[in-house]
Amino acid sequence: MKFCFFIRILFTLSLFQILTVHSVFSQIGNVDSLKTELLSEKNDSIRIMLYKKIGKELMEEYPDSALRFLKKGIQNQGKNIKEKADCFFYFAEVLNFNKKKYPESLKLYFKAIDLYLLIDDFEKLTLANERIARIYFQFNSIDNALKYLKKSSDYLLKTGNNENLSKVYNNLGILYKNKKDYKNAVYYYNKSVAIKKNLSDTVGLSKTYNNIGVSYLMLFQHEKAKEYFFKSLDLKKILKDTVGIYFSYINLAGLYVDMGDSAKNGDEKYQFYTKAAKYSEDAYELIESFDDLESEYNSTYYALVAYENLGNLKKALKFRKLYSNIQDSIYDVEKSEAVQKIELELEAENLLKENTLLSDKQKLTEEKLAESNARKIYFVIAL
Repeated sequence: MKFCFFIRILFTLSLFQILTVHSVFSQIGNVDSLKTELLSEKNDSIRIMLYKKIGKELMEEYPDSALRFLKKGIQNQGKNIKEKADCFFYFAEVLNFNKKKYPESLKLYFKAIDLYLLIDDFEKLTLANERIARIYFQFNSIDNALKYLKKSSDYLLKTGNNENLSKVYNNLGILYKNKKDYKNAVYYYNKSVAIKKNLSDTVGLSKTYNNIGVSYLMLFQHEKAKEYFFKSLDLKKILKDTVGIYFSYINLAGLYVDMGDSAKNGDEKYQFYTKAAKYSEDAYELIESFDDLESEYNSTYYALVAYENLGNLKKALKFRKLYSNIQDSIYDVEKSEAVQKIELELEAENLLKENTLLSDKQKLTEEKLAESNARKIYFVIAL
């Protein structure tokens, strides 16, 4: 049977845990102080830094103003590579997260990377490559997303930022899951788990355990899937994460339905469908805590399947009616989403064409830098 709900669960619980770099709210007093300093500053390199700082402060609440200052930093004739690279990076951040202008933001991330490579700014190389991977993932270009996210993980290893590394490994697992390469997905999820255990990251572990369970289910390794779903559920109960508990119940319901479908023995089928019914009902009882149509759809569907296989016609009829009503509502939503999907696919096609040359240019830049820095890299490896 088709487990369409797992895509939804991964998006909700742990999809692309983003690496953050800036504060949420600007400090107007600080901006005014920086503007005053800018008026009297004559040194172009310092002016670029001030343009960057002002733009960074304004980017969340006043993105248009932020873009104006960051553009001035980009256009300034100063030779401060670090600050100019940052201007490109934060300009891309505004276009990406505030304006949703993905092709334009990609171009600027690539420009920032070219400059960060000149100064070995591994922290920003990590972030820029992660952002590029995120955009490619959004447009379903999984191979490109993997390429840049692996670059991000390579740079993270040089920075020693294990918290972000655990997130990137989790995201690599998600990308491989989307390629249906579940063995590699489990490999990267386990790398993420190893780090999260050292960090005592209970929230992160609860999500990644869930993802491992999904991958094992797709590999038809039911017992392993069950093990990790229960590991995830136990942590979510400790965290009192109602939404997370709901999704664990749904995962377990889907798992036991699949086990019931696969069982040869009648007694085993009965036991598995009974458990599927229990976890479906448990999930359904939690829906009031968070109004979500698709979540209600999932719980009613698995309850319906379980009770029909158990021969409990009264319960089956109850959930059949609920399921049918929700299905009609979802259909109305999906009709409008279908149009948006076509538009997104067209934009993705243009996006990939526009950025092929940029990617090739970056590859050449990296090759030249690798050649010129061969001795330095050798000594780093030797140490």
